[in-house]
Amino acid sequence: MRIINDFMNSKRFDDLLDKMNTCTIFLLVICSSFFLTCLHAETNYLDLSYNWLENPFKNFFKSDKQDDLDLDTLEEEKREEHAIVFDAGSTGTRIHIFTFSIETRKKLNGEKYPSITLKSEHFKSITPGLSSYAEDPSQAAESIKPLLEFADSVVDEDLRQNTSISVMATAGLRLLPDEQSNAIIKHVGNLINKLDKPYKTTENSIQILDGTLEGIFSWVTINFLLKRINNPKKSVAVLDLGGGSTQITFSPTLDDTFRFSPETFLTKRKILGQDEYLYTHSYLGSGLMATRKEILIESINSKKQNLKQENVNLTHPCFPVGQTFKWSYQLVTYTITGADGDCYQFINTYLKHKNEVKQSPELKLREIYAISYYYDRMVDVGKIDKNLGHVSVFDYYLAAKQVCGSNFDAEKKSSTRRFRGQKRLEKEIKYQIKSNDEFLCLDLTYIANLLNTGFGLNWRKKLTLGKKLKNVEMSWPLGFAFSLLNFA
Repeated sequence: MRIINDFMNSKRFDDLLDKMNTCTIFLLVICSSFFLTCLHAETNYLDLSYNWLENPFKNFFKSDKQDDLDLDTLEEEKREEHAIVFDAGSTGTRIHIFTFSIETRKKLNGEKYPSITLKSEHFKSITPGLSSYAEDPSQAAESIKPLLEFADSVVDEDLRQNTSISVMATAGLRLLPDEQSNAIIKHVGNLINKLDKPYKTTENSIQILDGTLEGIFSWVTINFLLKRINNPKKSVAVLDLGGGSTQITFSPTLDDTFRFSPETFLTKRKILGQDEYLYTHSYLGSGLMATRKEILIESINSKKQNLKQENVNLTHPCFPVGQTFKWSYQLVTYTITGADGDCYQFINTYLKHKNEVKQSPELKLREIYAISYYYDRMVDVGKIDKNLGHVSVFDYYLAAKQVCGSNFDAEKKSSTRRFRGQKRLEKEIKYQIKSNDEFLCLDLTYIANLLNTGFGLNWRKKLTLGKKLKNVEMSWPLGFAFSLLNFA
């Protein structure tokens, strides 16, 4: 004990303490540096991913404590607001009347932070679409009067002057000559602007919606309803198959998506107050109805005719042999007779030669929601019987094979060994066909090829199909409606 006391009182012990303190400080410096380096490395990684644009994640690094302090300086305002959106598609016109609850938190310096809640949606649809009145644009305006009457029944008179209304036409009008589409827009605009109790409009309230924006707004709708907006890693990709066009949209997270994607496929948008970086593209002419036309005129017999005439006769392997029926599209009537051949190989070859759809490797890794005709055709074969359901890409192949019969993927080299377990699934899975649509074989075959050959999705890839989510239509109008809201 005496030896220990003598040592603790000696200069050697003091020197040892100094060295220990120096080592402790050195270790603390090293650890702190390492910790800061890790943080910096994470931030640099995010910057590198988006090195061609401003870092979108900077708002996520705010101090929670600072946010609490900011809240003490806010004033709150609450109100309800309506937004009316007409979806003028290629096959019909639909009206969506949204009611929002908007809570705006206002700082003393004037900055505003809105919080939006969707309270309700009223919906009504009519057929045919505005593009069907290409030869008589005044009738296009007349056709939407029942929808305006429906809006009047929902929105009180005293609220209409502050309720924004927009008519957005999609691929149906995009595919018409400018003279015809502009005439339709003019007549519809005159009708809305001359209402006895007019709604709030601007010079852009009636127009053709850009296909890319259509895809973006569909993406906003679904991710808003899933509460995944401004969260790239958890957000879902959205595939939308309309009548005249098809869209793909997702929020990219991989460096390679930014590095190797076509420049026109990448965009930066302000969504609900924050910047969102999106991979998005609209393929005009690749919608289901437009593709029907293109696949029909690809048939050998139709190429010998003048396709500008009003009546075209043709034979095609995507229909029952010997069966004849008529189909009208864009002022042309097609008389179609089913013939021998292979529908799957015909459409597969058509898509490969067209070579329009670009593949994004990141899409294969993302959770995917598919809407519109992707959903409708699975309802037609009994795979989906509610507003949401799950299928694989291979379900479209198997359903097409069941509907098409012997005229489907008959070549052994292509029908076997797509993946292990395929033959078992072919024997086990049977679909309850609920539609008598003559185009069901062609439609299912096209979708199977579009997803696999076009977008490059594996046959086993799972998709969530939907029509409504939380009792709200899974389509672009809700996403568009946010742009109509007044945050002033």
